[in-house]
Amino acid sequence: MRASLVSFPLGRNVGEYGPPNAGGWAETQTATYETAWRAWRDLARDTQAAVTEYAKEQGVPRHEAEQDVKTKARGGA
Repeated sequence: MRASLVSFPLGRNVGEYGPPNAGGWAETQTATYETAWRAWRDLARDTQAAVTEYAKEQGVPRHEAEQDVKTKARGGA
């Protein structure tokens, strides 16, 4: 299915969004996109730091701590 054919609320199509180079964007769309990416990067950085700290506190390898967090975030035991 082509992305431009997928409908979103308010009559918007996926084709209106995406990376800035996907088409001509209005200034507000570009600003919204950049703000969302900045927030995502900040949250990802903070999450990575928290997982590393948790692993050190628990005395377990980081990859095990990350798997534990993923399991619990997905509602696992």
